[in-house]
Amino acid sequence: MPLDDPITSPKIQPTAPPLIGSLEVDDPVLYEEIARPWEFCVTPLTAGPFVHRKEFLLTPTFALYQDSFQCPSRVFGMTPPGLLGFAVPIRLGRRSTFWNDSLHEQGLPASHPGALEANIDAGQVHLIVLISLDFIHRTLAPDLASALLSAAATRVLPASGAKLDELKRRLLCMLRQAHRSPMMLEHPAVLRALETDLLARLLETVELPGLSAERRPSSIKRQRGLDRALEFLRDADLSVLTVPRLCGESGVSQRTLEYAFLDTYGMAPLAFLRRWRFHAVRRQLTLAPAGSLTITQAAYGQGFYQLGRFTAEYRQLFGEGPLETLRRSPRVHK
Repeated sequence: MPLDDPITSPKIQPTAPPLIGSLEVDDPVLYEEIARPWEFCVTPLTAGPFVHRKEFLLTPTFALYQDSFQCPSRVFGMTPPGLLGFAVPIRLGRRSTFWNDSLHEQGLPASHPGALEANIDAGQVHLIVLISLDFIHRTLAPDLASALLSAAATRVLPASGAKLDELKRRLLCMLRQAHRSPMMLEHPAVLRALETDLLARLLETVELPGLSAERRPSSIKRQRGLDRALEFLRDADLSVLTVPRLCGESGVSQRTLEYAFLDTYGMAPLAFLRRWRFHAVRRQLTLAPAGSLTITQAAYGQGFYQLGRFTAEYRQLFGEGPLETLRRSPRVHK
């Protein structure tokens, strides 16, 4: 939608309740206003029309939006406080630079809270992500959070081309899914899944230096960690549970817990939790009274927001689609 009132229009920052939308402005002053919490000055570099378009998804812990620019512009100022930012290119302008360097081929241009300088060429299209630093520290192990933020402080998060392409695809899918199905944002489990998935995709993409290698933990340590994890799982809400939280409750590192789950179940903790949630959906679909539950409600309730992928994985796992499960009445033999 065009921007009619820059004072009441949403600022592009993490927000509760979650919000989706789109904006288009034809004036650099209005662009500076809607870009908050970024604090910067925009100077068009040609006399042509200034048109900026933005499509966004805002949640309590992150902002994800797609920017496109019709006019080449210089941007300088300050990055948002309390937030880690990074950019994922979709279509690069030939003369786009970040700190006077074309860094896209080396990784993800990043912004730790502080200064910002960039030249954005006409036709540039990219994704911008802002993640709450508080969320990063609450979710990740201290050494992992420190390595991520230290890399961001260098103004680029190192990553290879193939991984960048996959990250772009995943983030675009997330943004489009939210716009196609805004009702999914009403489910706390979906919000939590979006937040943890976004951070997980970032960590899968970047190649963080400085993380110390950990030797394979002893069998006693693995078993104790596994026992504590399983005890916690008995009463936990799996739809919003993350692996770092499970590690914290278990008192062991993520690597130790991964060894323990792989040795016992043949799958990593993340795969174990995902499988557990699939089974929870199947029980709901099987036992729900006729007409009381939809597949979408059951999937969203367990944090599955990509319904096409959910259906395909469900069929692969159980040998039938979720609709077949919903229509089939359970039989109890006495």
